[in-house]
This record gives sequence, structure tokens and C-alpha cells, in this order.
Amino acid sequence: MKSVKEWAAHYFSVAFSHRHPFRTYAAPVDTRPGILELPDECVVAMAGDWGTGTGPAEDVSRQIQTHAPHVTIHLGDVYYSGTPSEFRDYFLSSWPRGSLRTMLLNANHEMYSGGYGYFGLALPEFDQETSYFCLENDHWRILGVDSGYYARHFPLLEFLLKGLTRLPDENVSWLEDVVFRDRKDRRPVILLSHHAWFSSFDTEYGGVGRSVSPFLDRVLLWFWAHEHRLAGYGRARLGDDFPVRARCIGHGGMPIELKDRPKRKRNLVFYDARPVAKVKGDPVGACGYAALELAGPTLRIRYGDQFGANLLVEEWNRTPEGARGQVAHRSMNLTWLQDPGVLVA
Repeated sequence: MKSVKEWAAHYFSVAFSHRHPFRTYAAPVDTRPGILELPDECVVAMAGDWGTGTGPAEDVSRQIQTHAPHVTIHLGDVYYSGTPSEFRDYFLSSWPRGSLRTMLLNANHEMYSGGYGYFGLALPEFDQETSYFCLENDHWRILGVDSGYYARHFPLLEFLLKGLTRLPDENVSWLEDVVFRDRKDRRPVILLSHHAWFSSFDTEYGGVGRSVSPFLDRVLLWFWAHEHRLAGYGRARLGDDFPVRARCIGHGGMPIELKDRPKRKRNLVFYDARPVAKVKGDPVGACGYAALELAGPTLRIRYGDQFGANLLVEEWNRTPEGARGQVAHRSMNLTWLQDPGVLVA
């Protein structure tokens, strides 16, 4: 990992890069562009903030591969600035690829250098047309959106100008005109973004929530990254929007800082506070991932760490009345603030 001096020098070497033009689907909306077929029985593995080139990131890659995933999805952040060379060094050569397809979300670190590594190199490498997509089968929909494009590509300013972080208008129009065009379609949606709508620990990005607000009644679970931690929430929201159950899985490859403790409630149910190593004298936590096992109307979600520990298993079943969930397994190595049933209530 770079020193603070090297980190700052690298950031400012790319800070004034022009933003890459935003990519949209070329096909007409009536052809449902960006809707990709997903087998009824498959495994989808996900991690966030993985592109670091660290040993723990390599451990996470190996653990993901034990699930033999059909699809892998990176929730964004290739460090330090998402340049083409960093994508080559820290991502393209070692990210675990799915046997059917691999998908990548956009994030703030990708945009620090203008997004050229992401849009210009990585997306063509994985035959991904744009930064937003929807994987679906007869029972479930997995929806990825771009919260990174307006996260400010000038380093650190996204924390001061967080209100500008939102989905591009083209992404929102696609949600309206393609994904949610049929209001009778009640298949549960698993929403994926890089940025968090709300947080018990860190910065909250209300603009991201406002972008997807009209569709939240269809969202069963919302996975995001950005914060380097594993945390799970029961139904929560900002303002008056529809509440959602959120899972933060931004612990894919960065040293997991443990100094932060919850400062807001936000219906936080658990987080991982285990110290497993030290970096420059400071304790850091375990990196990890989530694996979604789809089998017809049944969805099982496993949360694992870099060492192979099975930390949490959720089970969801789609019924005519909606999806019903239960916690099938929980590790007492996690820090539990509420009954685990709140996660699926």
C-alpha cells in the first residue's frame, strides 16, 4: 500500500482529468436493453472495494472461486484512482470471473481519474455495454446502478459535495422506461450500488436514494459498498421514502478500519468488529464477500470472509404474497445489536 505522501501525489496527478463521456444503451427502449438473462439456478458472487492488489483481496478471490460462481459482480472501487494501469495491475488479472458473465459497477475511485480505466478499458474487457444493468430470471431481479459518475472525480471533494452524488439522468430514465415499465411485475429486486443511501457509521448519500425513490417498493434488499466494513440493517430510510433492508459489503480488499463505532441507529442489526491483523500498529478487520445462491423461488445468501468462515446465511422464498425471509445461520463472532430476525422482517 502507498504512503500518505505517495497517495496524495498520485491523486493530484490525475485530479484534473476530464470525465469520460457517460455510456448509455444504443438499442431502443422497447427492446429492453440492459436486461440480461439469469439462469433460474445459479450462483452470483459479489464484493466491493476489492481492487487493491492486497493479500486479503487475493484471499477473498480464492474464497469466491470456491463457490464456482456463474456471475461475479464488483460493487466498485479500484484503487487509487481507477486508472487503466491500476485496472490492469489490481483488477483485470486477478478478479474472479463468473463462468457466464462478470459485471462491474462504477464508483468514486474509478472517477477520480475521469473513469477512463473503467469505461475505456474494463467494460469492453467484460463485454459490458454500460455502467448499469439488470440480471433477471423468472423469480428474481438483480439490478445494478451507477452512483459513481457524479461522485466528484476531484479527490475527497465527494465528502464535501455529497449532495451531488446521484444516478445520472440516463440511468434513471432507463429504470423508468425499461426495468420498471411494467408496474405489474412484482419480482423481488436486489438493488446494487456503490454508495450508501444511509449509514450508522459514515457519510450518507441522500441523492442516491432520491434517484431510486420511485422504485423502492419493489426492492427486497439493497447491497452497497464504499464503507470498508460488513454491516447489516433492518428496514430503514432517509426522510419519507420507502424503507429498505440494506447490507454493506465494502470489505472486499481494503484494510478494514475498526476505530469507527455506530453513531446513528438507522436500524443497524450487526457489524463485523473482529480484529484479525494490524497495519502500522492499528487493528484491522477481515475482508469478505457475499454469495447469492438462486434456486427457483428460493434465494440463499452467504456472507463469508477471507479465511473461509461462514458468518451469516439468509434464506428468502418468493411466494404469491411476496418474499419471506429467515436467518438460517449467524456467527457469534459478529457484533449483534438486535435480534437477527430484524434483518428479514
